[in-house]
Amino acid sequence: MTNDWRSPRQKLQDEYIARIVDNLSTRELVQYAYDKLSEELDEYSDEGLTQQVQDIYPDLLENE
Repeated sequence: MTNDWRSPRQKLQDEYIARIVDNLSTRELVQYAYDKLSEELDEYSDEGLTQQVQDIYPDLLENE
């Protein structure tokens, strides 16, 4: 017996996503990640972006 809590829709969605990801090249995966991160960061204010960078990669702000 399986303890799969996912709905039939979620199972189908998960399998669909897995199939898509499995068929992408590394270059395509990197481009997808870059595009999604860019879209997300476009939503940040200048201050929000600066804070995010400060928290994770503060060295990027050293020459600012």
